[in-house]
Amino acid sequence: SPGRQSERRIDLSSFLFHGLGEPHPAGASLITRFEQRPGMVRWTIDVPMGVPGVPGTRVTRVTRELSLVPSARGGACRVRYTVASAESVRLVVRPLVALRDFHELVREPDLSDRYCTTRQGDLVRVELASNTEGNLGGRVNLACGVGGASFAGEAQVWRDFHYPHESRRHQEDREHLYSPGAFTGDAPAGAGLEVEIESWAGAFEDRPRTTTEESRRVADARLGGLVSPLVERVPEPERGVIGALVCAADQFVVRRRHEAGFRASIIAGYPWFSDWGRDTMISLPGLLLSTGRTREAREALEAFASLAKDGLIPNCFDNATGHAEYNTVDASLWFIHALDAYLDATDDRDALRGRCGRAAHEIIEAYRAGTRFSIAMQDDALIAAGSPDTQLTWMDARRDGVVFTPRYGKPVEVNALWVHALRCLARRDTGRAKELSALADRAARSFLEQFWSPRAEALVDVLTPEASGAWRASGETRPNQVFAASLELSPLSVAQRAGVVKRVMSLLVTPMGVRTLSPSDPGYQGRYRGSLFERDRAYHNGTAWPYLLGALAEGMLRAGGFSAEARRAAIGLLTPAAGSVLSAPAGGCVGQIAEVFDGDSTAGEAQRPGGCVAQAWSVAEVLRVWLLARGK
Repeated sequence: SPGRQSERRIDLSSFLFHGLGEPHPAGASLITRFEQRPGMVRWTIDVPMGVPGVPGTRVTRVTRELSLVPSARGGACRVRYTVASAESVRLVVRPLVALRDFHELVREPDLSDRYCTTRQGDLVRVELASNTEGNLGGRVNLACGVGGASFAGEAQVWRDFHYPHESRRHQEDREHLYSPGAFTGDAPAGAGLEVEIESWAGAFEDRPRTTTEESRRVADARLGGLVSPLVERVPEPERGVIGALVCAADQFVVRRRHEAGFRASIIAGYPWFSDWGRDTMISLPGLLLSTGRTREAREALEAFASLAKDGLIPNCFDNATGHAEYNTVDASLWFIHALDAYLDATDDRDALRGRCGRAAHEIIEAYRAGTRFSIAMQDDALIAAGSPDTQLTWMDARRDGVVFTPRYGKPVEVNALWVHALRCLARRDTGRAKELSALADRAARSFLEQFWSPRAEALVDVLTPEASGAWRASGETRPNQVFAASLELSPLSVAQRAGVVKRVMSLLVTPMGVRTLSPSDPGYQGRYRGSLFERDRAYHNGTAWPYLLGALAEGMLRAGGFSAEARRAAIGLLTPAAGSVLSAPAGGCVGQIAEVFDGDSTAGEAQRPGGCVAQAWSVAEVLRVWLLARGK
């Protein structure tokens, strides 16, 4: 009640500050409900408004909605407060700004020189000062879109926010944030109040042009169109999880600035990754093709094809400069796999004749002739790559000069993908079919001779070159062999696929993912925790990855001839990880599947999620193979 003696201040937010053991202020204790729907989350906050200790306490209800909406160049968000009260109320909304890379924290003791605030009418812009170290041109625009709240530019610095998750990672865990001012709206008793604050990047004129309601209707219609045909393919009890997976998949699809405008791409994971080539190509069939988003699938393929260099598609992009980095041996082969899946879904001959098809053939020729990072076909028609100091496969953890999973030489999944890629192009390109098929046959024979272990009835993980010129077979049991079991055009027979599946199921599988190393190995790390060095050591040495369940389940289907029994087993394997979308595990993210889980679980402590709280290929592979199991 502004201006009255009975005026009370009620804080609606809570933060953790260094040195305080409890959240402050206590706004979180007033939350009575949390809801999520595509593109929006809502908190319901019930505020007691009567005089403490006096009977007849009244309640003011505040709802806070956070929505993501499209803007002219990328995205924007809106925060809407709706207040229903019998009392007169004043709502003060104070934005806090960092403008930093997601790997950094703002630690300067004095933020007065870090930010510049400018205004143009009712629009407010906060940007990094030109002399700020590491300035990437960051800026954020703010405006009141609904409710007529006024902005007062009283700048403040809020200090010593505490991030416990970073403490557990042995990282910097304190940050200072800047506030350029506050938006204030008033309403008389009984009138209610609605205030919506918009925030977007880019220029003032890039402000979102649609209302929240319009954006929400469009998003609901679009997602409904994606979900409806898919849920019809599964039994009634599975429809909820399929719908949730489709909504989760949508959150990774973004647009990257490209030479010809913006093109679709896939964020590998939140909050730490951008769009990686390997992750995009592995995720593309599940996120885009399974959901019928073929136009965006082609955009993503063309975007990466246009950046191919020396037969390699980008591994990732430098966060500061945006420049492409090419240190990967498997991403280019996954590109051919994704292109083949796209052609299966669309029969788009133009893509094959155009940039995507040219890139695929350039990859094959570069691998045959030899390219960067010592990637080259050997005399036996298999692919070798790297050195003791490189990490070119997806098991790429390195910290303080230590490569934790040195897989240079001939990795098993790379060569399974190589045979698969040759056969994919052979069936698409009639002019080169005979040549490519013959090369694939040579590589397949060498693959079976060198990788298949009759004693284990499974595959060797990697063949490492020795000074003598011989190739030493790894004695570790790792999950990379599951890709040879899952690929349609694998070098393996049906019986060999079954052997690989049996080996992985007996030694590596967990409810939430497939372990990256057998627990019997001396280097096994069963818990993903501790410092970054300790986590990176465990990352591919025991930690379980949900996305590997997809390849393992597909291997089950192919080994079982897509029988009813194989389909049931595949869906049973995927069910626990899929269930985390509907009911997030402790420490997990609502509506998503984490990047990794502990390899171990005990009666007292389950597998904890770790890494990125939301990972594209975790969602993509569970969704893709679930639908595959319910398909033909």
